[in-house]
Amino acid sequence: MTTTLSPADRQAFIQALRDDPVFREEARTLLLTQEVLELPEKLAQLTDRVDRFIAAQENFNAEQRQFNQRVDHFIAAQENFNAEQRQFNQKVDNFIADQETFNAEQRQFNAEQLHFNAEQRQFNAEQLHFNAEQRQVNHRVDARLDNMDRRLGQSLGGNLEAKLERSIGPLL
Repeated sequence: MTTTLSPADRQAFIQALRDDPVFREEARTLLLTQEVLELPEKLAQLTDRVDRFIAAQENFNAEQRQFNQRVDHFIAAQENFNAEQRQFNQKVDNFIADQETFNAEQRQFNAEQLHFNAEQRQFNAEQLHFNAEQRQVNHRVDARLDNMDRRLGQSLGGNLEAKLERSIGPLL
């Protein structure tokens, strides 16, 4: 059974939605699914996760810049070391001391590189997980929007057809 509201009833309904927050909330819970009603909270959670991700990415970028500076420093030290080696090749004892220092720095560099690689792998895994969750959310939202669009089109089409019949009568 289809109930058609008069223009005055429709205007009263719309005005009640605007003026009465309790009525508006009751209408919203009848018209929207629980999943749609929960979207603002989920969006806030997603925004929080994205903000944390961005902060983590900025921290990672700062660490990467520091790492790059250390690599540049290391390269400069290596070039200096090679120049000194060519100049002081006869000073084997000094070379050995310098080589031991270099080896310690290399071990430190390697340990830091291993740590950095582990953090990068963790970040990549979290990014993949986040992307998968985002695709699921997008798919659900698209499906809901398609369904709502279809139902709205059907509803508007039915209402328009009924109005035309009432206003101009049957054509045949």
